[in-house]
Amino acid sequence: VSLNDSHNQMVVHWAGEKSNVIVALARDSLALARPRSSDVIFFCETGKDLHGCFMVLLDKQEIEIKGHGPGAGIGRFAIKPGTQCRYIFADAYAQYLWITFDFCNTIRGFSIPFRAADLLLHPKASDLLLGFDRSHPNKQLWKSDDFGQTWILIQEHVKSFSWGIDPYDKPNTIYVERHEPSGYSTVFRSTDFFQSRENQEVILEAVRDFQLRDKYMFATKVVHLPGSQQLPSVQLWVSFGRKPMRAAQFVTRHPINEYYVADASEDQVFVCVSHSDNRTDLYISEAEGLRFSLSLENVLYYSPAGAGSDTLVRYFASEPFADFHRVEGLQGVYIATLVNGSLKEENMRSVITFDKGGTWEFLQAPAVTGYGEKIDCELSQGCSLHLAQRLSQLLSLQLRRMPILSKESAPGLIIATGSVGKNLASKMSVYVSSSAGARWREALPGPHYYTWGDHGGILVAIQGMETNELKYSTNEGETWQTSVFSRKPVFVYGLLTEPGEKSTVFTIFGSDTENVHSWLILQVNATDALGVPCTENDYKLWSPSDERGSQCLLGHKTVFKRRTPHATCFNGEDFDRPVVVANCSCTRADYECDFGFKMSEDLLLEVCVPDPEFSEKSYSPPVPCPAGSTYRRTRGYRKISGDTCSGGDVEARLEGELVPCPVA
Repeated sequence: VSLNDSHNQMVVHWAGEKSNVIVALARDSLALARPRSSDVIFFCETGKDLHGCFMVLLDKQEIEIKGHGPGAGIGRFAIKPGTQCRYIFADAYAQYLWITFDFCNTIRGFSIPFRAADLLLHPKASDLLLGFDRSHPNKQLWKSDDFGQTWILIQEHVKSFSWGIDPYDKPNTIYVERHEPSGYSTVFRSTDFFQSRENQEVILEAVRDFQLRDKYMFATKVVHLPGSQQLPSVQLWVSFGRKPMRAAQFVTRHPINEYYVADASEDQVFVCVSHSDNRTDLYISEAEGLRFSLSLENVLYYSPAGAGSDTLVRYFASEPFADFHRVEGLQGVYIATLVNGSLKEENMRSVITFDKGGTWEFLQAPAVTGYGEKIDCELSQGCSLHLAQRLSQLLSLQLRRMPILSKESAPGLIIATGSVGKNLASKMSVYVSSSAGARWREALPGPHYYTWGDHGGILVAIQGMETNELKYSTNEGETWQTSVFSRKPVFVYGLLTEPGEKSTVFTIFGSDTENVHSWLILQVNATDALGVPCTENDYKLWSPSDERGSQCLLGHKTVFKRRTPHATCFNGEDFDRPVVVANCSCTRADYECDFGFKMSEDLLLEVCVPDPEFSEKSYSPPVPCPAGSTYRRTRGYRKISGDTCSGGDVEARLEGELVPCPVA
């Protein structure tokens, strides 16, 4: 389908679960001084007309905006929670927005008292939303109770804002980080939109940055030591379960410039700590996020104001990031990029952990290429598989490299772009793992766009260039078939499927190769490639621990029901994947180094030794420690947060020793 649209950006949204409607906002880059007006396009995933007309373009309706002329420079849109047909669109350059309750068959426009750079709908309340005007000198935050029709001003000088998170906050709680004359910020929490002081609370003052992550709150503060000649130091403050914020503890003598929360999704926090020499190390905490131990040195981290800011990346990234991927659908599996020197691919290597950062290892390269030729690559010779993440994606201007793909819809399945060698700078190919990263196969030569459908039952890939061929695999990337999706080649910009990866309909976004840029949307229904519905005989039980010769990961064995790779059948959108979990006895893999300890430099020993940078005594009793009571004196290890193991000789050997508090 040709959209007859030549804007240079397209934002795509699936209307919702069980809906086949796709919404596309075509616009020019908001960085342009005054881009052309925007187009909003609604169309069915099946390719059929929507309510009798295939698409609705706001531009084509010549919506008149008072004092603004025809057409609209739409910068943002939001979807009412729990619905599929109610949308709100905000003009990026005027104080105007539109709402629709029927997929834009009818549209109502409103003048509003501010320019809505950001819209944030309440996660549950149907008509409640916040709007932020960052273009106003006072950085205003507004609230609407009627889906954007009327607004009231609730705060000014706002740096950031967010809704509270259920169940940790009361209904209608909002957090606001407010600029202060000192140059730093104050973080407030209000349960009545700042209408009364008794329902308003100061969370922390003199803050540089603030972030809310589920049960955690994070903030950074700059600390100036009175009379000290040293540069100001940066502290990370953390709250767990909405307790009062406290300063976190890190074992390092290197000056700290920045903290970056890489992950806080598994009752434990990974934080990148950036030092003054552009070196960044990865630390991991206990459950409350207050005591951090070193997990991995020299991880790849970029910050517009710090590490890597003198590289080409500054032209493509306005926000900090780390090359750090959590493998979705499984606990404790992460992939990180190490960097030795400047941010170049020849300095980058990939490592993986299966025990939430307790131990890290290089990725084993495939034994053969996709053509069956032997690959001479041994870990003992410094050769391994390296996977492209965010940095490589930003710097690959011609042949775009996709980030690592893992989803809860297909536990254990990973697709990534990478290379085999001593670093990431070698020739790129697409690699697939069916074993949560323990083993890999080379699937396709060269970079591709890729995704999957039918809960991982079918993998789809397409080259990011002029092509009319789509490749698909029904056996987890072991073999591939080719399908022609267009009579003429298309310049491909992206390949998507519905979030949740349950569908077998794939959408290709591209443009005509013969004329000036004009958006094309093509769809491929791959149901026929899978044949008939699966039966019980087409499934097997699989556990990620099976791949590593151990019975358990993170103290338990999780067993999933998976379709066998060579069964040509489809799971169906309503496929329910049963999961069985059983706890295990403890082993060394269930423990990480305690606060004040680090892994021995000989990683093969897998022992924790006192960290020489730790200024305190590693075995000191806690303060306070009343006489007559006991405390657990560390042996250098602590059980990984979320690990459920119990019993066994290792637990008795590694758990801290219970000793009496000293008598004063």
